[in-house]
Amino acid sequence: NILRNYHADGSIFKEFIQNADDAGASEIVFILDQRKFKDKMLFDPSHSNWKNLQQMPSLLVFNNKKFTEEDIVGITKLGKGIKDNSPETIGRFGIGFNVAYHVTDCPVFVSHSEGGRPDHFCAFDPTLEFVPGSNRDNPGQRWRLQGESGDISRLLEDQMAPFSTETLKRLSSMCPKFFQQLSKKWPNGFAFFRLPFARSKNELRCIKTAEEMTAGKMRALFLSFCNEIGENCLLFLNSVRKIAFFEISDKNKYSLVGSFTATLEKRGTRECENFRSEMHSFASSFKSDLPMVSSSTVYDLTTETIDRHLDHKTQHWVISKRLGANDIIPELLTTAFQCSFLPLGGVAAYVPDFTERISQKDKKKDFKSDSSSSKSMVYCYLPLPHTSQ
Repeated sequence: NILRNYHADGSIFKEFIQNADDAGASEIVFILDQRKFKDKMLFDPSHSNWKNLQQMPSLLVFNNKKFTEEDIVGITKLGKGIKDNSPETIGRFGIGFNVAYHVTDCPVFVSHSEGGRPDHFCAFDPTLEFVPGSNRDNPGQRWRLQGESGDISRLLEDQMAPFSTETLKRLSSMCPKFFQQLSKKWPNGFAFFRLPFARSKNELRCIKTAEEMTAGKMRALFLSFCNEIGENCLLFLNSVRKIAFFEISDKNKYSLVGSFTATLEKRGTRECENFRSEMHSFASSFKSDLPMVSSSTVYDLTTETIDRHLDHKTQHWVISKRLGANDIIPELLTTAFQCSFLPLGGVAAYVPDFTERISQKDKKKDFKSDSSSSKSMVYCYLPLPHTSQ
């Protein structure tokens, strides 16, 4: 059902972005990685399918916020996360991490604590084919990398190679605005996912409708996302301010597919933080039958897009958000809340720069009539495949 209802398109990236935003991460990076890694120093080098994962191309996903214990427990629930009753979270409607099964039958991730120390290595194996020791009761494994004997990840050099911070350093040299917490030794930790393009032939296979993922298909998804909706993804997010897509070839050549950043002035940052806090308070008030207070905010935001040809594009926006319930029928609000809806709305208005305004004037265009007849994008935090007048 997961894969029947959620197609293998840009939804894959949207779900990861939503989860990163809910976790409070400020950046997320997707990497098409075609490198092959050594397969000797592994958790179990005798397990052939586990070893084979080292040789497969993969999708890497990085965000700069560590996984909590609650996060780890939540994503182990196939088809059901832990945010169902949290209407203030962006990812409350989606399947979240489980869209990873569009890409792989064996997603893995490493969670790093403050300071960048690897704490947990988690592997999911619903088909019971790839992970050593996987069984029906425990379809996967979780290895703790820190123990009484110290950091055991140092003894697993090949296993940890796909998650090396050296990769992040090299990407940072290409896009200096990204991975800036490298120099600060990761004050919030980070999470690093790897989705090898692996498909099971096991009769227990739960992903019967998923097609085989290839580097070519993933590259096409990258380009489609970057070209069609990438530059507008950051307008309504609460925390994520940077999104990037990279590719690493089998010859270890690094290239940028597209990057998107949003910049706010200090006042705008403060407004966003306050509004997010008010959303949490609003949800808590409803659960506790306390009075709910409406609130609104307006701030400026600047987005910058860099495409694979390294061409830059900057846009200026005014963002308005409102959270309120004073004019909503209480019974309707109760029903909506039970369905994970909040009385929350927002508008992003594009502000042409001086050059564009002069161009409009020279062409004697009526900006007001143009804007009223133009089509706008519809959002649920992230762009939806719909337009409105």
